[in-house]
Amino acid sequence: MDPLIFTAPARIRILLVPVHPIKAATFNQKVELVKNYTIVKLGDVPPDMRGGHSLFSSQIFNEGQLHLNFVTSYEPEHSYLEEFQMHRRIFGVIGIMDCCEWTNLNDGFKKFTEIYKNYSSSVAYRCFAFDPAENQPDDTKGLIMIPNVGNLGFYMSTMISDFASNILTEFGALATSIEKKSIIHSPKIPVSNVNSTNGSLPQNGRYSSPTPYYSSDQKSVQISTLPLTPPSQAMTTAGLGGTTAGVNLKDNPLHGRSFSATTLVNIANMPTDMKLKRRAPGRIHKLIADLYLMAGRLPDAVTNYSLAIETMKANGDFLWHGAALEGLCVALVISAYLHTDIESHIIQSPPSPNPNSPSSPSLPDTPKSLWADITDKYVTILTLYAKTSNSSNNQVPPIIYAEACLKVAKMLASIWVSGGWSDNALSLIVQGGLPEKGANEKWGLSPVSGVSKVEVTQWAMKGYGPYVEDMSIVEQIHITTTLSTIFSIINLRRKHAFFLRQTALLILPLLAKPRTGYQSAQKQPPGSDAGLLTCLKKVCDVYGVGDAVDNEDFSAAVEDVRSLAFGWPDLQIDILKDALIVSEALPDYPSIIKYTTRLLRKLFMYLSRDEQLRLSSSLPRVVGAGKKQGLDMEFKYWGLNIVRGIQVCRPTPRRIPYPRPGKNALSRENGEKDPFLYRPSFQAKADTVQTHLVAKETAYFLVTLANPFAFDLDIQNISVSAEGVGFTPNPMSTAIPANTSVTLRVSGTPTEAGDLVVRGCKIKVHGCLEQEFCVYLPPDADEIKKKEREDEYSKRIKKCGLAALDRIHHEDSSQSRVQSNVEQKPDFVAEFLKVPVIVEQPLIKIKSTSLMHGAAMLFEGEKMEMTMKLENVGKIPVDYISLSFQDSTIESTQAILKSSDIPAEEAYEMELFAHKQPVFSWENPDTPFNILPAEEFVININLFGKRGCVSGMIQIDYGYINRPNYVDDESFYTRQVYYPVLLTIHQNLESVSMDILNFKPLSGPDNHTNAVNGTHDVQHNKLVEDLIKLMRWNSGSKEDFMVRMENNYCLLTFDIRNLWHSAFDVTIESNEGEDMEPLSITTVIQPAATARIILPIKKIALCEREYTQPIPSSKQFVVSKGPKGSIEQEKLQLALFWYRENLLKKVKAIWESPSTNQKGTVDIRTPRLNKSMLSVLKVNEVSFGIDIEKAPGVSKISCNQFRCPVNEFVRVKFIVYNNQEKPSKLCIRIQPVQSYSDGIMEWDLSRRMVWNGLLQSPLPNIEAKSSLTYTLPICFFSRGDFKFLYHCEDVNTRTMYFDTQPLVVEVIDK
Repeated sequence: MDPLIFTAPARIRILLVPVHPIKAATFNQKVELVKNYTIVKLGDVPPDMRGGHSLFSSQIFNEGQLHLNFVTSYEPEHSYLEEFQMHRRIFGVIGIMDCCEWTNLNDGFKKFTEIYKNYSSSVAYRCFAFDPAENQPDDTKGLIMIPNVGNLGFYMSTMISDFASNILTEFGALATSIEKKSIIHSPKIPVSNVNSTNGSLPQNGRYSSPTPYYSSDQKSVQISTLPLTPPSQAMTTAGLGGTTAGVNLKDNPLHGRSFSATTLVNIANMPTDMKLKRRAPGRIHKLIADLYLMAGRLPDAVTNYSLAIETMKANGDFLWHGAALEGLCVALVISAYLHTDIESHIIQSPPSPNPNSPSSPSLPDTPKSLWADITDKYVTILTLYAKTSNSSNNQVPPIIYAEACLKVAKMLASIWVSGGWSDNALSLIVQGGLPEKGANEKWGLSPVSGVSKVEVTQWAMKGYGPYVEDMSIVEQIHITTTLSTIFSIINLRRKHAFFLRQTALLILPLLAKPRTGYQSAQKQPPGSDAGLLTCLKKVCDVYGVGDAVDNEDFSAAVEDVRSLAFGWPDLQIDILKDALIVSEALPDYPSIIKYTTRLLRKLFMYLSRDEQLRLSSSLPRVVGAGKKQGLDMEFKYWGLNIVRGIQVCRPTPRRIPYPRPGKNALSRENGEKDPFLYRPSFQAKADTVQTHLVAKETAYFLVTLANPFAFDLDIQNISVSAEGVGFTPNPMSTAIPANTSVTLRVSGTPTEAGDLVVRGCKIKVHGCLEQEFCVYLPPDADEIKKKEREDEYSKRIKKCGLAALDRIHHEDSSQSRVQSNVEQKPDFVAEFLKVPVIVEQPLIKIKSTSLMHGAAMLFEGEKMEMTMKLENVGKIPVDYISLSFQDSTIESTQAILKSSDIPAEEAYEMELFAHKQPVFSWENPDTPFNILPAEEFVININLFGKRGCVSGMIQIDYGYINRPNYVDDESFYTRQVYYPVLLTIHQNLESVSMDILNFKPLSGPDNHTNAVNGTHDVQHNKLVEDLIKLMRWNSGSKEDFMVRMENNYCLLTFDIRNLWHSAFDVTIESNEGEDMEPLSITTVIQPAATARIILPIKKIALCEREYTQPIPSSKQFVVSKGPKGSIEQEKLQLALFWYRENLLKKVKAIWESPSTNQKGTVDIRTPRLNKSMLSVLKVNEVSFGIDIEKAPGVSKISCNQFRCPVNEFVRVKFIVYNNQEKPSKLCIRIQPVQSYSDGIMEWDLSRRMVWNGLLQSPLPNIEAKSSLTYTLPICFFSRGDFKFLYHCEDVNTRTMYFDTQPLVVEVIDK
């Protein structure tokens, strides 16, 4: 009997028995088939042949239903209650026979007959033979053949209806026998069903005071201490402010009657036999009503219950009175379920003569809900049961009292979970079953149903009083399981788990019996054991240590152990220990392993060292015992993820592969010049090169393992777990000490190219299966911020307590609903470490070099050659070699550039010094490389003596490009080999100063004044051509140069000092372009001497756009921190920089040591230009050229110096050059003077010369980059030196332009 079904008194109990031989699966299948017909309508039941004369005819109340309770077991422990509660009896027996297991069906039926005889209370029987064969005859009387063809449902329904008709017929005979009884005894509890105070059941700690037992043979015994007291007002809803469930006797017309003290004394003093005879009619009415209730005749049942209640009130039969009220409540509930009005059948008690008496019936002021009225009736029922404690022979059994409380609790729970009194609630109350969990998630009083969890809990806990300890163990288990189910319905998970735990502890003594061979042939636990293990599983789930713990992902670091989702660790430890004790008592070795490992995995931080050691040491013993029983005891490692991290070891520098672009991109890169001298981003990229593995080469991984436990972990096997490409791991073993971490270097070999996905490690811990421990990549910054926000939000949410599970389930269900209805952005998905694996690569080494001990000594600017021999030691040929170099000056220069705010010109010089003067260089041969395995190759490298350089590094990149099926645009990989070089650089020559002069330099306006005043120094007037004649010319002729020299040349001088102890030949060369041969001058500089070298150079002409562009620098968008100068000053600085750069492009200085044949270059970038040098070097916007047409006696002496005869007209040409980017309008002015040897000049020359033209005349418009010639015929009348001072003035801007020297004409006789 299922006490959770409120309508259990209306159910006819029918036992289903197997007729062996029959398989358990087949029997269970047929049982489920029969249970589909638990409800039979009275209209479908075949009528009794006696018709209306039948006492329990099915035709009288066609709206009624028969509720059949098919059971497969019988509890003889409660057989003493069968005369008190008729529904506990077995009214019918149905045998289940499998025809496939029987050859002679008669033998099977005979065996069923023997089984049926064991149940004397049964009034009907049937034997169903399922799945008969065609050759099996249907000739056995009483055996019903049920074939598996046709409409099986209709056939089974007909058979069950016929069987129900038989039972109803027998109900009449049973009722007749009951009516003939003159005395009906109350149930008496057998002594064997009561636990004594010294019983074997240990105290559970909830109730410490034992209660004495009672027996039926005692006439005068002490009053039992069972707390069967009427519920107080505070224990009802009315006491909490409710209005429907309180105790109000005047609202109950059937049960408002009470007894006075005199009446109770008279009844108590009456002899026992007389009492029983007086109480017999009421008890008979109650039993007949029970039969009517089970027969579905609700009106008759209500009538008889009403008669029984009135009779029992008069006789003070409290026990049977309460039982009759229970049956009446059941009839009312079924009537409401069937929507049948039977109120008219209720017999009202006559009114009491005393209207103020509490026993006077009265109609309620306002109509109540049926469930509230039933609750009130059960308050009365419990009050009546409590009154039986004064009687020794009429005392209520504790199981009756407890089940009454639990029935009301179950009814209220069904109403609560259904949201109120409705058809759904009635269906749950009448038909039983478990509702969907979480249908009503409200706390406290529900505004819809009017039922609160508090009220359900009060009624449920009334059924778990101190008297429960005096019940048998089976009955206690019966009570705790019922309570657990009720609390599960109303979502009180802690109470639900508490009673599940109590159930397991109660079952434990029953399992403590010695078991032989642990169900030797069973590899799965038997049914009862499986149910107990399921019970333990639910308890662990509620307390936060369920199977979900084993499914959690423990890929996080060990020190970041996740906190418990909810629950208290101490309580969880006790729960798991209890589960462990029960599992050991079964014994169920897989469960022992599960709960032991769960303790160690989830709660190890709360266990002492000794407990951890004891639990860990028990695992091998349990595994050994399980294997002896033939069980598969292999299990995975139970702890946290011991792999804290994994990373790829970077190979040694000579084995690291570096990606390179394809051939086409490589050629484009070689042809394109980077406009920037230095890019800091290149170095940053080089530092973050991705690690690549090479196929068929051993790769190493750094694996960090952590052991958080108080005992050592023996790692028998550890290897890298990878996928994506073929990978051969190299396993190893180790031991991790307690509470420490270790880092191992684990190796493996990828066998092919592709992406190697490193999942983690495969580890076999001693005694466990080999298991993969995954390690995921850390989330990015966005995911970390998102997780921080979620953690911050979760701190505001209750994590421990009653709402923890609801919150988790609510989140899971809401996420699933959102994902099913709305397409959401996928959450963060953890990824594994991916390492690219490339194809096999070559490997070379430096076999030898021409340097002694890798060191070299050079002069500054000196060049020398070194050789390097390479050997291919790999298995792949080399067809690509590229050399790159690094020296010590680069890093120091870059550090200064990064840390200092230096002027742009200085920064440019430092960058030029660092990057444009390489210490190492080589020329890539035109023939392709092809170094086969085991072959050698020689490389020639040039060394340059760079000032301040102390060391350098030669980097050789090599690879194999021309593989089969190679595409030119496909990238390839190279490896690098390094060779360090120590350098000692000596400075031998130093450029001290530099100057730029005109051939006949003029000092500006002062010079004109001096010339006019005749104070010009004769020595200063000496021609600079004489100095040039002193130099040693290497190419050309001094005379040819003097002849070709025009006004657009100037004189460059260098002062060079010899710092060494030997002489050097220094040569300065000037390259004026393709149309002129280079001009060079060589000078010998002795030790510790300084020599001045003079070299004529052509002036430089730059447009404004060229000399005003910014100074190039690697620091793009540099903003100077110093004070900003004027626009003219900035323009002057830019002009000085760009004219100097153009000057140094065409001038170079080299040195040679005659004694050692060493050669090199002299650094001439140290001197700087100034404003005066710039005025000489640059070509003005307007320049001049002088020439005299050829005529007899006319010759050119030097630049702007001519000789002509006297008294002859000569044509002097003044050539004006417009070097600007725009046309110019000029006016020329010419002033002739005669110069005497004493320095006196005569300005009035009207008697000494004559000219045909104007000395001051506007010139036509001169186009850009063009010239114009102004010719002036002149005739000299006297001999001597004549000078012509001339200049041009811009008509628009009033800017005057002078030539560097005047025109000098020496007039001689013919």
